[in-house]
Amino acid sequence: MLEPLRRLRSARQVRTTRDSPAGTGLSCEAEEVMRCLRAGLIESPFVSQQATLEVAELVERVRAAWTPPA
Repeated sequence: MLEPLRRLRSARQVRTTRDSPAGTGLSCEAEEVMRCLRAGLIESPFVSQQATLEVAELVERVRAAWTPPA
């Protein structure tokens, strides 16, 4: 499930700037979204919409298990 994200991270060039150092959260994912939008793509060739949904569902399951009931 996480293989598409690994491919995305390995495919991008790591850029470090004073304002946005590489490796801070979702920076490579955000860069890929902007790259795709600029290219007129509706889906990344590195990470499919299905893979994105699977990761989001996993994150939600972890969050629900971690968060105590109100």
